[in-house]
Amino acid sequence: MKYFLFSFLFICINSLFSQSETSTNCISDFDTFFKEFSKNEEFQKSTIKYPLKLTYISDLETNKIETKIYHNSKEWEFINFSQDQKAKNREYDQYTVSVETYDQKAFYKLKGIDNGILVIYQFEQIDDCWYLTLIKDESA
Repeated sequence: MKYFLFSFLFICINSLFSQSETSTNCISDFDTFFKEFSKNEEFQKSTIKYPLKLTYISDLETNKIETKIYHNSKEWEFINFSQDQKAKNREYDQYTVSVETYDQKAFYKLKGIDNGILVIYQFEQIDDCWYLTLIKDESA
C-alpha cells in the first residue's frame, strides 16, 4: 500500500511539473509565438524540434547542397529576428520579410533585395504548440 501511495504521488507531482513546463512554452497562436521566439533565447531553444536540419548551397557553381544538423539546444545559436523588419532599410544585405501561415505550418521568409538572400524558416504546429522544424538557406 505504501508503494502504491508513493508511486501515485510521484506520478502526480511529475505530471504537474511537466505540464507547467510545456504550457509556458506552448503558444497556439503563431503571431504571439513568433514575437516571443524572435527575442527570447531560452524560449527559442525550447521551441525547436531537434534534430533540426539546415540545408544550404555550399558551392554556387555546382549548386551543391549540404546539410547541417543541430542535435540539441547546446549546438543552437540564438537568432534575433526582432530587427528583421528594418532590414530593407540597411545600406547592405537588404531583405524583405514575409510570413505565410497555414493550418499547421508557417513559413518565415527572408528575401534579398538585389543580393541573392533567400532563407526560409519552417514552423509546424504539433500538439497545438509551434516549433521551428526546418531551415532552408537557398541564398545565391
